[in-house]
Amino acid sequence: MRKLQLQIILFIFMFIINANVFAIEKSMKTLIKEPKPTITESTIRLMTTTGVNGKIIPKAYLLINSYPNHDNGDYMYETLENKTISEHIVNVASLTRSGSIVTVTMPANTPHHYVAGLSQTISNATNPEYNVTAPVISVISKLSYTYKINTTPPTPDGGTNIKSTATFASMKVRPITSSNSFYTRKVPNLVTGQILQYWEAISGVSATATVQ
Repeated sequence: MRKLQLQIILFIFMFIINANVFAIEKSMKTLIKEPKPTITESTIRLMTTTGVNGKIIPKAYLLINSYPNHDNGDYMYETLENKTISEHIVNVASLTRSGSIVTVTMPANTPHHYVAGLSQTISNATNPEYNVTAPVISVISKLSYTYKINTTPPTPDGGTNIKSTATFASMKVRPITSSNSFYTRKVPNLVTGQILQYWEAISGVSATATVQ
């Protein structure tokens, strides 16, 4: 009789342990497998990196981005092409000013690939006050951006051979989706202005890149 009681107690004990293990395992799988509802698969985007003219960012080079309020840590991205940092000279269709803010507009089908903070130089404007080196204040579209001056020249400028010059590399970047037998970890969409950090430093290249 005592032996039977011990067997029953042991059976109940093992049942409770197995039930708890199953519950914990299920919770862990759910925690790992299910991303937050706002996270969706990312698409290929362009990013801009600055540095020394002639420096190369290699293909398949890793970048990371940390998303707040997410349990799974850093997300990984990789470059899709070898790109060399170089001087880019772009034609400007018009310069207009509102207060101290100048809006630069490129011709159709001539994207500038600039990002906020990038140093650019305007040249050949009719009014020399526009011909300055200054950081990009904001990117309005692929064909227009703004910078700031401290004078009030006539607007719009009448130049017909205005140039915008900046040194950078523009390259494609894509997410690295990791998976195992329990889950597939999808990477959030990149958004314009988002900053990625290189996994390892490249001599002569900025430690970060900005999504266009």
